[in-house]
Amino acid sequence: MLGLATLSCAEPVVGTPTTSPLPTNESGHTRIEWEPCTEIPSSVITQQQLDSRPPERKSLGSTGVMVIRCNYRARTGYYISAYASNYTLEMDKKDDTHWDYRDLEINGRKALSYYVSSRPKTDGCAIDVAATTGLYGVLLSEGINDFAPYPDCLAAARANIEALLPYFPY
Repeated sequence: MLGLATLSCAEPVVGTPTTSPLPTNESGHTRIEWEPCTEIPSSVITQQQLDSRPPERKSLGSTGVMVIRCNYRARTGYYISAYASNYTLEMDKKDDTHWDYRDLEINGRKALSYYVSSRPKTDGCAIDVAATTGLYGVLLSEGINDFAPYPDCLAAARANIEALLPYFPY
């Protein structure tokens, strides 16, 4: 024998990843604790030119489906919300008030784009990215000057989510 210690099943093996259950709310849904107004650096908001007014925090729901968002206004006039939700991409696809769903991959993460305006209007759109707690995303709506400097809503959403994605948890 080479003098190796035996391990019991009760002892954790060093270097073995462990997982903890995700925190849940009163309904058993994953609790959202990420705060977009504080966890996205102000330097990134300035870089994206989303700083024409102070950010505004909004939250919806606390016992079931939750959404925590931060509303911004671009210097060129369009509105954008960065948000976290315990909703899922699969639940998104079942929402018949949205249209033109497109599966995407953004920086290796599963994502979904869609329009939130009544068909055929394209003045509101969103891109959501999958996460272990649900999803993170951006929601845009038209202001003055359309979505300048971008050609349309989805181009503006894509540019913004790519800039914000490093700050969205997995």
